[in-house]
Order: sequence, then C-alpha cells, then structure tokens
Amino acid sequence: MNKPTKISSSLFPLVTCLCLSSAAIAQDDRQNTVSTETDSTDTDSVQTDDIETQNTSLATEDSSSIETDNSENEPSTLSNLNQEATQWADGQREGVQKKLSSWANSMDDWFGEPDPRKPASAKLRIVLDTRWADDPVEGSQISVEPRIRGRLKLPVLEKRLSLIIGDEDLDEEKILTKGSKGSNSNNNNGYQEKTYDRKQTRDDNASIALRWSKIEEALGFDADIGIRSGDDVYVKFSADRDLYEQDKWKISTHNYYRYGSDSEHALKGEVNFQYALDHNSYLNNNVNIRYRHEGDKEDTDWSNELRQIHFFEKEKQLSYGLSAFGKFENSEPKLNSYGPTISYRQPFWRDWLYLQTELNYFDDKEEDKSHFLSGLLRLEALF
Repeated sequence: MNKPTKISSSLFPLVTCLCLSSAAIAQDDRQNTVSTETDSTDTDSVQTDDIETQNTSLATEDSSSIETDNSENEPSTLSNLNQEATQWADGQREGVQKKLSSWANSMDDWFGEPDPRKPASAKLRIVLDTRWADDPVEGSQISVEPRIRGRLKLPVLEKRLSLIIGDEDLDEEKILTKGSKGSNSNNNNGYQEKTYDRKQTRDDNASIALRWSKIEEALGFDADIGIRSGDDVYVKFSADRDLYEQDKWKISTHNYYRYGSDSEHALKGEVNFQYALDHNSYLNNNVNIRYRHEGDKEDTDWSNELRQIHFFEKEKQLSYGLSAFGKFENSEPKLNSYGPTISYRQPFWRDWLYLQTELNYFDDKEEDKSHFLSGLLRLEALF
C-alpha cells in the first residue's frame, strides 16, 4: 500500500508565494474589470457629447445656410421684380404703339389705297412737367402740367397732308432748355395759379391740325390749318432755313405767322447760331422776337439765350448758360429778366423714358421781383 507523499518543508515558501500571486492576480483582474467598465462609461459619455456637439454644429450650419440663402435670395428677388416690371412696362408701350399704328393704318385707308411696302405709323410724345419757384412775393409755388404731342405718318396723305396733334409749344423747344418757359411767356413764368390746372392743360393739349408740306416745294413754307384750345380755329405758315453752314459754324432761322379766330395775330422770328467746340459739345445762341395782337392788346417781346451744350454717352446731355428776356416799349427793347440756368437730361430705367431737370435764377423787374430760384422736373415717354 502506497504511503501518502509528504511535502517537504522546503516547498512551503513556494506554495505560499503562488497563493499570494494568484490572489494578487485575481484582485488586479477585478480592478481592471471595474476600470474597463468605467472607461467604457466615460467613452459612451464622450461619444454622446460628440454627437450632441455635432448636432448643434449641424443645426448652426443649417441656420447659417438658411440665413445665407435668404441674404442671397434678396437681390435675386429684387432682380426678378425689376425684370417683371420692365417686361410689363415694355409690354404696355408695345401695346400703345400697336394701337397707334392700327389707328394710323385705318386713317390711311380712308384717303386712298395704302401701299403695303409703306405702312402708316405714328409717334407720340408724353411729357409731365413739374415746376417749382421760390417766388419772393407770392411764396413757394408748385405746378404740374401734363403735355402731349403726336404725329401720324400717313403715306397716302404724305404727298399732301400730315396730321399733327397736341401741344404745339413742344415743337418750339428745340434746344435742351428754353428757360422753363421764361419770363417772356404768357402764363406767369410758366407757373400756374393752381398746382394742376385742368382747363389750362386741356386747352394746351387740345390742338389738332393738318399740315400741307407740299406747298413748301413751291413757296418755301409749310401751311397748317387746325384748331387750338378747343375752339380757336387757325391757319399757320412756317418756314425753317439753314442760312449758313461751314466748318464749325451753323446759322439757321425759324419763323411763323399764325392767325386764329380767338387768338388772332401771332408772329415769331428766330435766329439760331451754333459753334461746334468738338464732336460732343457746342455753343448755341438763340435770339427771337415774338409779336402778338389779340383784341385791344398788342405786345412784342424778345429773348436771348446762350447755352453751352455737352453730349455724353447713352444720350446724356448737359446744358448751362445765361438767359435774358424783355419787351419792346416804343420800339425800344427793355430788359425785364435775366439770369443763369443749368439743365441735365438722360434716359432712366428704359431707353424710351427720359428724365430732365433744370434750375434757374431769374428776376422779374415788371413784377418787382428780385432774383429767385426756380426749377423744372420733366418726365418724358416716347412711343
């Protein structure tokens, strides 16, 4: 029978060390497990924080993106609105032009057989004048006056007659500025007693005439017969001549005589001197004398307007100079008003819309008024 093996006393220290080592390893494993669990928890917390940070960042980016999109859309929206407005305005103008052309062709058909190669056409000029004056006697004044001028080109009639409608004074304003209907005008320096005078506007624009241009070839002048201001039947003879043109100089005249059933006699003689400074500017001096005789009233007035006119790209124009106005008393010229004036004109928004501004500084001796500021703002549409 085998005897139990006895453990030598020399092995006890080794066994003791192994037991202690096993216990220490077990304790360390337990600590590692707890540490790992803690690290895992911390990692999950960090990941959660990272996710929240990313979500916040994404939300901020989305908000910034929306704000950026909105800021970028604002100019785009304005551009779209402007494009829609220009399309609407051009469409309205085209509609008016088609209507005018249709009327012109219908009228041309009244007088004979139209030529398809030369269709009838019409041109229309609509003007809105707003005038202001810092009158030293009557105080600040503002007046608004719509004006219209048109011409129908009728090929069947063109060899004999053409049709003219609207305010004929617009045809007399041949240079950039004429002193805002200066002091020699009939209607108080161009300013009305009312801000908007319906009757005056109607009378000024209620003009229609037939112009016989064929007579110019034989006698050297045009002849108009028509009606002004609603009931003033008139006949008018006018003649334009270029007296001299060479190098930088040009001298021309514009003259007319008109007799009306109400307005009676009106006569005007005008001489215009031009001197070219370069391709884009020239000096212009306009001298005219006008005679009127209506009933017991008879008067003769004169004006002299000196301008330097500059032309810029895109139809921009600048004019400035001096104007003088007066009357004849006992066949002698008397100065009534004088002063500087400046005017600027250019297209705006569309190439058929024009804006013109003018500033004057005139006196009026007849009304006992010292020099005062006055101005004109003109909006003009061409059809």
